[in-house]
Amino acid sequence: MTLRRGVCLVRFDDQLGPGCLYSSGLDNKFAQKVCMKSHLSTLSLSSQASVSTDDYVESVIPFVDEGFIAFSTFFFIKDDTARGGKRTLGIVTLVDRSQQLSLYKSIPELAATIRDIASDLAKLGDPKEKLSDQIIDKLNQLTNMESLSVNFDIGMESVELIKQRLAEIEKTPEKTKPTSLDMDGNFEFLFEKIPDDLDKVIFALLKNERIVIVGEENAISLILATLKWFLPHKKLYNDLWTIPLVDAEALFSRSKESTTLHILGIQNQSFQELTESNQIVDDDVLIFNDEADQMKTSMKRMPLESKVVIDLNDGVIYSGISNRFCKRLLSTIKGKPYLQILEIISDHVDYLITRVSDLTELILGDVTSDRMQLFVDSAIDGELSLIITIINETNPNLMNRIMEFFSKYQLPLEVLF
Repeated sequence: MTLRRGVCLVRFDDQLGPGCLYSSGLDNKFAQKVCMKSHLSTLSLSSQASVSTDDYVESVIPFVDEGFIAFSTFFFIKDDTARGGKRTLGIVTLVDRSQQLSLYKSIPELAATIRDIASDLAKLGDPKEKLSDQIIDKLNQLTNMESLSVNFDIGMESVELIKQRLAEIEKTPEKTKPTSLDMDGNFEFLFEKIPDDLDKVIFALLKNERIVIVGEENAISLILATLKWFLPHKKLYNDLWTIPLVDAEALFSRSKESTTLHILGIQNQSFQELTESNQIVDDDVLIFNDEADQMKTSMKRMPLESKVVIDLNDGVIYSGISNRFCKRLLSTIKGKPYLQILEIISDHVDYLITRVSDLTELILGDVTSDRMQLFVDSAIDGELSLIITIINETNPNLMNRIMEFFSKYQLPLEVLF
């Protein structure tokens, strides 16, 4: 099956409006629609007066009638002939909506690559009508998003900073064993080790909240290898390290500016030594009512925050929030074969992204309080806060518009969180 994909370079003319300077994979009529809608949708969510030539305005835009979804980035280059001394350009990458998980997974690489192209365009000045072959080649590469490779600067990303917080002295050599990303995972093992409250873990993953796992090394690796499948819309990375006091394994995702640590697995002995080393008073004598009380006290002594802690030794989850959407997903996959479980999880996350597109289309269109209330009423119980998380991560300007709309029409904000 041929993949429906395309790319469009938009140039805003002060007199003619947005026009297509270059496109690939799109017919002329649709390319012009992409120019108009992406320009209006992306820049309507931000104040052009407040942005500089160093800013990038990004958004994910659905093209429902044509069955596409697009990642749009608008930026500004210096141009004395343009209004305000800056020329507005945009690069829009489109894929068939059936491939929207691939688009979301590739956003960090797309964003970084587009910024490199924007930097080249800024050096060359207003492209007007002629593009270099080098720029055209880079634009065409965007449609092959899975092959994009970006060298992220990991020198001071959050995973490295966490290592520094855990121990302020030089680490010992890294481990070389296979990572959790190289393993398939085992859902039967997951259900056996965490028999209750697993929906809290799924919810935390989808909400980008940090999870800490405590247990034996091999069990941690297998659990990480299994939990990674609940994030099919993210490109994940793995880090194994040994530093004084801590043997740990991390699962995280990246963007050009930051890193999100999803799961940190700490081996039993390391966890005990780590929490003991962070006692508030060295000669504290603590009396615990039970193991749960002891674990919660240890959590408070951790030098990093976590919304959920999984104790694989006792199969217990501490903290976390139950979510009905995640409960429904969990009940659907239990007892199913491995490959079917992967398909069910992807379908559920794909559904959430489709609902994100529906809400985006609603907000950018002729939205009314009645139409918004209808959208809220039609939502599956528990899905709205997950939708909002995806929007806030990929299109924060749209999130601001949603909040303004709910406040204006006095709709209940609590349904969003």
